[in-house]
Amino acid sequence: MKNVTLLISEIEKIIELLVSVGETNWAGSFNNFRQKLDSTNAENLETLRSEILRVYGGMGSFSDLVLYEQGQPMIKENQKLDELRTELFRILNDR
Repeated sequence: MKNVTLLISEIEKIIELLVSVGETNWAGSFNNFRQKLDSTNAENLETLRSEILRVYGGMGSFSDLVLYEQGQPMIKENQKLDELRTELFRILNDR
């Protein structure tokens, strides 16, 4: 992972989107990652990178998240979420 500033920026965009649609569970998880980035050093960065990548795997993962409002998928917001998820994954794997 070459650019921590870019990683922080992407996580902040994800938090902003999730908060705006009321998805507090995942927003809280990403806020925790954001706070850890503030206090991590180069040695711990790889551990935190692995921790963030784990949210992409398994049932009920961040990859599975679909945003709904009153039982209807939020098309525009889900498209944006998909873009942000993809970019975050790319950043995390850019070594």
